[in-house]
Amino acid sequence: MIEQIVALCERFPPLPLGPREVPSEARSAWRIGRYRTLGIQPRQTFLLAPDGFIGLVTGQIDAITQEPQARIFDRAGACEALLPEAIEAARQSRADWLITLVEVDDTAWEESLQRAGFAVESYRIAKRFRTPHETEQALQVRGVYRVRPAEANDLLPVALLSTVSSQQAIPAGRSVNELEVKGRFMDAHLATVLDETLCFLVAETVSDDELVGYMKIRLCQDETTSDEIVGYIEDFSVAQAHWGMASHSLFFGIEQALHAKGVEVLVGDISAANGRSLAGATRKVGLQVEFQRWGKKLFTCQD
Repeated sequence: MIEQIVALCERFPPLPLGPREVPSEARSAWRIGRYRTLGIQPRQTFLLAPDGFIGLVTGQIDAITQEPQARIFDRAGACEALLPEAIEAARQSRADWLITLVEVDDTAWEESLQRAGFAVESYRIAKRFRTPHETEQALQVRGVYRVRPAEANDLLPVALLSTVSSQQAIPAGRSVNELEVKGRFMDAHLATVLDETLCFLVAETVSDDELVGYMKIRLCQDETTSDEIVGYIEDFSVAQAHWGMASHSLFFGIEQALHAKGVEVLVGDISAANGRSLAGATRKVGLQVEFQRWGKKLFTCQD
């Protein structure tokens, strides 16, 4: 089966990723190399057609809502006819949702998903920077905010601040208890281990040392496109009175910190229901949407 999958990958290479400056050829070589090296992994299922395939992984849990879900992690060629089979396989795994990431220029696949009852849940944003870029807005507030690495005694105020924005991380279309989401965010922050896998900065006012924002970045391999180490925005929040101002200082500080670690790519996810944050990230900070995450609810109250 692997040779069939590889042959289809060779016939139907993936789209390039502009925000990360990753060409189609590099994505294709990485994908084929992984199949030949790793083969089919546990909980992965491949649905094959003469001119396409869908790769499905089951047994996953959504990081924000804690709902069981399955994911279409790869596909190639003409695979719309395989969607009903993928949906049924996800149902059989007892997943509540089936999700998939779609490149922003892949309109044909978006239309196929829409016909099958999927909707956009969130946006994957990304940016490659060769050197840290201080925006005009960050320059204007340079003497107003101090950005520094988080310390153990910052975890409680960070946890409290996370309750202001945690509900905005919920993927669009999901009906979950917002208080439970806030509680999980608080618990996660209080249990944070400040180690080398984190780039965790806080912003405080110079005038009175008030903590008004934070950005928590996890250093990890982004296995959606390559094995490159990226900085993934695990959580980010700024007190409302400091929106737009402290945010620019934090982004510049994060770019400096990542650059010092040899990391050039910043990646994050924004709920499709959170238009304000998406506009701020793309228009003011320079991140670009590279994927849309589409989701389909597999069970209803009538099921």
